[in-house]
Amino acid sequence: MQKKIVATLGVVFWAFMASIAHGGDIMATLHNGNTLTFPYCWKKGNEIKFDAPGGTVGLSMADIQTIEERIMHADIDSQYLLSKAIEGPTGDNLVILMDFLKKRRNITIAEGKPTKQGPSPSKHSPPGDTQLIAPVTKLFDSYAQAFKTSKGGTILIGAFVNSREELEGRKCYVKLLDMEKKTIHRQPLSIKRLNVPEEQQVKHKLSPLFYLIYGSFPAGSEFWAYDVVCELMI
Repeated sequence: MQKKIVATLGVVFWAFMASIAHGGDIMATLHNGNTLTFPYCWKKGNEIKFDAPGGTVGLSMADIQTIEERIMHADIDSQYLLSKAIEGPTGDNLVILMDFLKKRRNITIAEGKPTKQGPSPSKHSPPGDTQLIAPVTKLFDSYAQAFKTSKGGTILIGAFVNSREELEGRKCYVKLLDMEKKTIHRQPLSIKRLNVPEEQQVKHKLSPLFYLIYGSFPAGSEFWAYDVVCELMI
């Protein structure tokens, strides 16, 4: 694997970033365990419909377990992360991630709560009972690091995202995936809206609705990739 044999810090960093893919798609997980992915879909009556080669496909809501927006996908395996583990952590997860954002992007989070936004714009939907379901976030940056601990280690991940809608109240998870991209573990994540000064929003092209989705989990589970997802409210 290329990212395991690169030598310099710069190339290691490039290999890590090359393994990160923006999400920007919708995932429907069925009760039988299969997952379907599409750029958008729409709800009409008791069905979810999406475009496919040959025409439009409809799925009964009764057959769907969850509908999620994939925030990001990372082809980074547990073995690689553990090979790069460092001592720590020295501080809580939020402090580590804020320090990462400051050093890497020169973005400082202001004290206090972000300015209250007005109501989110209503979703555009065609007439009738049809509801458009499309991604509302765009990945800005991401973090993944393994730490050595007395209990065998932990892995901390974070996704910094711009959003068109408020994410408070949504349930977000990291899904650890096996070689066949099947979910082997699902871990809840925290969501925090970040208070970025207006001048930095303009400079870095950040949305006023700028969020960190983050969390940690024990390093014992072997995985080959992971997704960060948030459930959609439909």
